[in-house]
Amino acid sequence: ETYRLGLEAFKTFAQAQGYWERPVSSLPVTLLAEFYRWLAEHYDNQFTIKTYLAAANALLRHLTRQQLLPFSLEAGREAAREATKRTSYPTPPIPEGVDRLRTFYDDATAPPKESKQARLIRLRNRAIMCSLFSTAARLNEVARLTRRQVANGQTYKTIILGKGGKERVLFFNEEAQAAVVEYLAARDDNDDGLFVSHGRGKEAEGQRGVEAEEQGSRTGGVRKRQSRRLSARSIYDVVQAAAKALGIAGVHPHTIRHYRVSQWLAEKMPIDMVRRLAGHASISTTSDIYGRLADSVLEDAFFQ
Repeated sequence: ETYRLGLEAFKTFAQAQGYWERPVSSLPVTLLAEFYRWLAEHYDNQFTIKTYLAAANALLRHLTRQQLLPFSLEAGREAAREATKRTSYPTPPIPEGVDRLRTFYDDATAPPKESKQARLIRLRNRAIMCSLFSTAARLNEVARLTRRQVANGQTYKTIILGKGGKERVLFFNEEAQAAVVEYLAARDDNDDGLFVSHGRGKEAEGQRGVEAEEQGSRTGGVRKRQSRRLSARSIYDVVQAAAKALGIAGVHPHTIRHYRVSQWLAEKMPIDMVRRLAGHASISTTSDIYGRLADSVLEDAFFQ
């Protein structure tokens, strides 16, 4: 099961980076290193990162046996080992037009005759998109949000456990709050998940293996119930569907996070405040990932 999930993660990475459609013969020797950096950005648990990387390594080993891999597997592993030692990364590229994703699911884009279910899904997707743009949250952080945490859209901030189990605050601007309120008002279920599935087939992917604790059994204990909360993969698909429809390549939820953090830095927000909003462990992390923009903020602060 872990191997399968690791391969799913590798597929998601390959699609986001444009490798999935390319022939195997064109894959770079840095593939495992790039996958490691992608995992480090998207997953909090080091065990998960290591096991998913092992799954990708097994896939490349299979390609080597079939004499399909265009580079030495050992060279690829060495590049990955070097990547785990690095403390700085190139500033993430942000495709032009990313800001158009925010309004893709607005009312103006709705078809003339929209079914109740289709409207509910669109309202949910709009709330997801507005929340991503407002909070700069990581994909898993958004997937784990509950109705209680956001007080059914009545609060502009909530405290979550972010990467590494550290507390951070997410802020919802007026647009995100309004989108969440409208979406929840249209729901008639009691699921505490903020973003849930409203259909079958692909829409039901968000139901896989998500359990929630339910209090109040006759014995006074805690029983488990299946939640319809969307999986991180399903939220990824929501973003990808919008990007594909708009013709914007190389976009995934983390792109929105990079876009928002870059906005804060470009607006000369104090770098420590950006660090806290982004949920980075230290200012050095913010500086390493967004080096050029962070340096600009520090330079301005020095000469003030």
